[in-house]
Amino acid sequence: MVINLINSTSACVGTGYSDYTSTVATANIVAGNTYGLSFSASLANPQLDAITVWIDFNRDSTFSSTEIVFIDPSAYVDGGTARTGTFIVPTNTENGDTHIRVRLNYAAVTTNPCRGLGYGETEDYKITISGGIVNPRIKSVASGDCNNVKTWDCNCVPTTTDDVTIKGGHTIFVNGIYGQIKKLIFAGGDLFFVNSGFLQY
Repeated sequence: MVINLINSTSACVGTGYSDYTSTVATANIVAGNTYGLSFSASLANPQLDAITVWIDFNRDSTFSSTEIVFIDPSAYVDGGTARTGTFIVPTNTENGDTHIRVRLNYAAVTTNPCRGLGYGETEDYKITISGGIVNPRIKSVASGDCNNVKTWDCNCVPTTTDDVTIKGGHTIFVNGIYGQIKKLIFAGGDLFFVNSGFLQY
């Protein structure tokens, strides 16, 4: 089943950026579900515009290339003709609030979520994710040693009372010593044991 996400009609603004995270109703999405996206320009004449959409699934305030959920195959849009697509919310997505970014760029497809556009528009909306991973107490912020405080967002070393998530793109090493956790969740990251290192639960 495909579920519609956000219904919003907007106009181009002078700054090229609009923040609708507090003015448009938050969309609620569920991990594992499929959602539909539909876009159309209001101008009657054909426009050389392209649209790209990102969702900050890992909630690190960065729209990465792996978080693109819609991208035009070309930069040509017929005026008023809707273009549609679908995306699936990854099952290992953490629950909570995050943002979706929509960018319309003139004359070329863009995969950069932040770079200035000569002619275009960027819009942000708020979404809430449920049905995924319950937010752990501790998350990785970088690749590194399991027992290094700089590896974790708590600036501490996890213990057997802590739920721990290794986030996408991060590689954690248990090197020649034991690491301690209560529960380990992989959200796209990796764990390696080096020099007889092991985990204590």
